Amino acid sequence: MAREGTTARRASNTVKVSFQPFDVDFHPTAHLLSVSFISGVVQLFDVDPATLQFESKWKKRGHTDSCRAARFAANGRFVVSAAADKSIVVRDVETGERVSKVMGAHSEGINRLACWGDSCVASGDDSGTVKLWDLRQDGSAINSTASVQVASDYLTDIRPLPSCNRLLTSSGDGSMAVVDLATNRVVAHTDSTDDDLLSVVAVKSDSKVVCGSQSGLLYFFNMSGAERDNDRFRGHGGSVDTILPLDDDTLLTACSDGLIRVLSVFPNRFLDVVGSHTDAAVEALALSHDQKLLVSAGHDQKIKAWDIDGILDEEEEGEEGGEAEEEERQEEENEAGEGGNDARANGKDSAELGSTAAAVAAASAAVEEDEGGGRGEEGQAGGDKAQKKAGRNKGDCKGSDSDSDRGGDGRGGDSDSSDDDGGKGGRKRRRSPNRRGNFKARGCAMTDFFRDIE
Repeated sequence: MAREGTTARRASNTVKVSFQPFDVDFHPTAHLLSVSFISGVVQLFDVDPATLQFESKWKKRGHTDSCRAARFAANGRFVVSAAADKSIVVRDVETGERVSKVMGAHSEGINRLACWGDSCVASGDDSGTVKLWDLRQDGSAINSTASVQVASDYLTDIRPLPSCNRLLTSSGDGSMAVVDLATNRVVAHTDSTDDDLLSVVAVKSDSKVVCGSQSGLLYFFNMSGAERDNDRFRGHGGSVDTILPLDDDTLLTACSDGLIRVLSVFPNRFLDVVGSHTDAAVEALALSHDQKLLVSAGHDQKIKAWDIDGILDEEEEGEEGGEAEEEERQEEENEAGEGGNDARANGKDSAELGSTAAAVAAASAAVEEDEGGGRGEEGQAGGDKAQKKAGRNKGDCKGSDSDSDRGGDGRGGDSDSSDDDGGKGGRKRRRSPNRRGNFKARGCAMTDFFRDIE
């Protein structure tokens, strides 16, 4: 098993694309992959689980600005895409033909999409607004059913929880919100973490929420009772842009340091590294319905397919092996301890005094080391944060309107002539300029506990 900081020897295949990919998503029942690009293009691939080869099925440009999200409808018949131009487009999976389009779906550029149930779609924009939509069975129309303000800055992730009829959101204002889909109201909201939250997922039977952040920390929240959870997990070498659940206790994370990690939660620890995008941030991940394939999209303009078949079994074997080693080590220590009991009894008082002094010294040294290390990590995180924000702003105008077929893998394809405009805007990574002042005025500490606003 690969350890943290190394790359696992997993079979993979890479396709180089002409523009930066923003979002990837697998079909609910097939190995079809949708990819959205900064050029405004959406492309559909068929990924062979045996060879990991990508076969382009169709490629269409339906947006005049960067396409930040493309998701399969839950019924598998349509691909829904959204863009910085504030539009939402619905396409037929088989043909790629457009079946409906909503111009001005939001007042700001759209960042994220989520699809679930028979016809439910949610979209989140740069202003912190989530809109809920009803997609007709034939895809001929997508109608807005509700609009909910969940944050004061751009929405970074949307995660539906059908089991409890709720929706999780994360935002660049450092907060996470819970929306009750029965009432379309925000029923719980975190205070700011003073750290852009970029991704969100529920674990432990939807009782815990995990958020990835710009600093690389993972933040943990309790769902029940809107209680604070003090757990934070360090160790990522950059921002955690995407989190995917492998099961109720195991997560995949995509990081700006280029690594794709496997980690367990409660207990929180790294288990493996699937692979990496060398010297490039990993923007998005997609997991196939059978959990045999993982696809990653990076800032190196590469899309990679990874064979992760059986990865959960491997992690379980690794954990069992580690537990056995720990038990064996503990037994050896106990045996050694029993043999020296008589000798230790004679000098018990002096030994206790000496051990107490040593323990105090060791604890002090550990605290100093932790504080120094924490400051170092936070300083590095701050540098990464500033660098990433600068990179996002710099990449706002990368599209091209010269050739509608250059938005995908460079091998040619069809496009909608009526929508043949180049991309302009990348996904925003920005902070509300008055955010710090607002929290100070309210007298709020920068904590990560829920604020129940029912």
